[in-house]
Amino acid sequence: MLFLRNLGLVCMVSLLFGVTAAQADCTAKAGNEVGNCGFEDPLGSTWTLAGSTISRNTSVQRSGAASLEIDGSFVVDVIPASGGATSACFTLTADGSYGRGGFVRLADPRPMGATDVSCTVTLVRWSMPGCTGSATQIPGNSAIATTSGWEPIVNTTVEAATSAEIQVFCTSLSPSADFTIYVDDVFAGPSLLPVELQSFEVN
Repeated sequence: MLFLRNLGLVCMVSLLFGVTAAQADCTAKAGNEVGNCGFEDPLGSTWTLAGSTISRNTSVQRSGAASLEIDGSFVVDVIPASGGATSACFTLTADGSYGRGGFVRLADPRPMGATDVSCTVTLVRWSMPGCTGSATQIPGNSAIATTSGWEPIVNTTVEAATSAEIQVFCTSLSPSADFTIYVDDVFAGPSLLPVELQSFEVN
């Protein structure tokens, strides 16, 4: 059972995939507007790097056949070590509450000197169709990725119909340590909303 702590209060939330986390697959969930959300297809133009090296990994996955690997590197004068990836543009099809998030896991074994890594799933909302015009970043909750299992990141915001991208970005809590993160089952959609005071299971 997972407990999320917010403002000193402990709440149990439902991830709303309709099945337990061990069975969840973002490609099967109606309403998910993120393309190649489970990285089942080659990355191509569906996911692009954001200050890091990214690749499709078929050895480690939460569901399906693959995950996204993000290799965050320490660069002198650019600390802490960080890295991320940005999805292809998609359309927010409806006004109202949107759920978004995904799952992250730290590679095992960790590089020498590495500690945990903090990851966020940010919605980049554009003022014009096709992810053009001006961009507004809508940050959300973060999760600490560890080697012990897949950690969920869950966010809810009220959005208006427009175009958007999802950015997964991770930062090392050891400023000078490189890291490798796996990302899987990324989602964003009007029907993917966490429900407070309910429970869900995760691996």
